[in-house]
Amino acid sequence: MKEPKIIKAHKSYVTDVLFTPDSHLLVSSGMDNVIKIWTVPGWQLTGTFTGHTRSVNSISLSPDVQTLASGSTDTTVKLWSFPDGGEELTLKGHKKTVACVNMSPAGNSLVSGSYEGKVKVWSLPIGDEINTINVFKRNVAATIFLPDNKTLIVSGLNNEIILYEIPSGELIGKLTGHKIAVTDLTLSRDGKFLVSSGYDGMIKLWSAKNWETIHTIDLKTEGYFKTAFSPDSKILAIVAAYKVLLWSVEQAEILEEQKIKPKGVTSVEFSPDGNWIAVGAADKKIRLWNTQRN
Repeated sequence: MKEPKIIKAHKSYVTDVLFTPDSHLLVSSGMDNVIKIWTVPGWQLTGTFTGHTRSVNSISLSPDVQTLASGSTDTTVKLWSFPDGGEELTLKGHKKTVACVNMSPAGNSLVSGSYEGKVKVWSLPIGDEINTINVFKRNVAATIFLPDNKTLIVSGLNNEIILYEIPSGELIGKLTGHKIAVTDLTLSRDGKFLVSSGYDGMIKLWSAKNWETIHTIDLKTEGYFKTAFSPDSKILAIVAAYKVLLWSVEQAEILEEQKIKPKGVTSVEFSPDGNWIAVGAADKKIRLWNTQRN
């Protein structure tokens, strides 16, 4: 990859990034308590959502792209009209930091995971709390829905990955193999693969059909890692301290390594059209690589 385009995006850490399904907009959140919207590929700021009183840690768009959900260290989940940024609802009930939020594939529910070790299930568009699932004794770090709209995968400060039926919260099963905290989960766009990132430096590729481990990538260092699949599910982007890796799913090998300046790399995402890779970092910036020029 060539040198990236760099946006000076937030006043503190960039915590999350996502593209709209048409790849025309990039959304970012930060530890400066705000959410921002950027044009693609001009990277002009077109909107700022304000309302959270502490860091915005996670963002998720509804399938119809009409609503954005955000989870915050202020313990709330907010629902915003997208893209204008009007605040629709504030969901309260968590007692500690909300680390992750996910809209369901059908758009009829929302889940939020918190540092109290719980996942809450909310109905949409009303925002009623349907269920609270007690997952871990400590932090929930990541949640992700399967395309069936009823299977939720959860990980956190525990070496297990847990599958639940939603909204009942019934335990479906557990995936084991990591030694310590599993800090990130990513599902391939075709729904065939799950990737889990462990603080132990192990990135595991699982079959979403039989839940067997297909590959394990040993990064040979401990830390917090984020991953994202390319639209065709053939490339996995992995961000770690000072670098971005592109890993081939078919060849099971690293294709490219791009060095970057910040140690704290917090988020990564491919645009749905495959033209861009966005990486958010602790230096308040978003780096953008145009894959079509490489």
